[in-house]
Amino acid sequence: MASSGHECLVVCAGDQTETATTRNGVTVISVKDLVRNRAALTEQIRCFGPDFVLVSSEDLSHVLLREAYSAAPDRIVYLAHTPQFYPFGPASWNPDPQAASIVRSARAIVAIGAHMQGYIREHVGCEAVVIHPPIDVDRFQPSDDIEDYYLVLARLAPYKRIDLAIEACKRMNRRLIIIGDGPDRERLEKLADDRIEFLGRQPDKIVNYYAARCQALLFSGEEDFGMVPLEVNAAGRPVIAYRGGGALETVVENITGVFFDQQNGHSLAEAIEKFEGLNWRQETLRQHAEKFDRNVFAFRVLQFLGSVAPASCADELLTGARLLSNNLSKRVWPRLALAG
Repeated sequence: MASSGHECLVVCAGDQTETATTRNGVTVISVKDLVRNRAALTEQIRCFGPDFVLVSSEDLSHVLLREAYSAAPDRIVYLAHTPQFYPFGPASWNPDPQAASIVRSARAIVAIGAHMQGYIREHVGCEAVVIHPPIDVDRFQPSDDIEDYYLVLARLAPYKRIDLAIEACKRMNRRLIIIGDGPDRERLEKLADDRIEFLGRQPDKIVNYYAARCQALLFSGEEDFGMVPLEVNAAGRPVIAYRGGGALETVVENITGVFFDQQNGHSLAEAIEKFEGLNWRQETLRQHAEKFDRNVFAFRVLQFLGSVAPASCADELLTGARLLSNNLSKRVWPRLALAG
């Protein structure tokens, strides 16, 4: 939005009492222990006088949602990311009827995908707009040198079900490279054999190298959205994913990857066998990833805000969206034209 000429203010938690910086046209106010010092948020909103207040769901206390609502009750746009942080629904770690009521009264709710859109519809009774999180397609470059390993790229946590990837690769005697670290690493290392390598956390350059040369990404958990399959597609490689959650939106069966239907090693092994009998086009994989590029995300945000903005700024937002669309690939544009 800032690149389109709009004034933007971000108020976030920080390590110091209160600091202000400006970067790329965005003013960032960093407040130490923001929840405790929430009056700073209210003051900034009232002084700035924004047309919108975008409130992230990633505040387990819901205190910041309440503060934003008290300062600008008719201008809240709720950004719904992780259901554990929502104030409603069975996944919530802190159910809060009052905060849920504020979400219902928001000018708009933005969900990261259709999976979360359905969750919000079911548990709070509102229709959310879907704007997928962005990936940086240009960060990845395909390679013609495809090697003989499968890849896991994830935080090593139990819900990621990386144990299934290990089990399937052991069952089929396939090489597996695991990039990432986390609390489940010790347990997973005990499950592995000598064809399974743990590389820990790696810089982008190394991640890109392995993503572009793997046989496929193994994506065996159920995610709310899941950006890694798209990033691997941007690197020109397909995905073998569990048929559930956000993967249903990001994986096109037999075009950008294949699914397995049961969360067990046998089902994943069968999917690997099926995968190895198919052919994959790097150009098709890359084009699919481009539909989720950060420029597409910026277009969708501007178009969405223009559709719900006050008349005083709606035309400006929509003009920004139209200007941005001129820079987007023609092969992406037909999808964009349907947005809103």
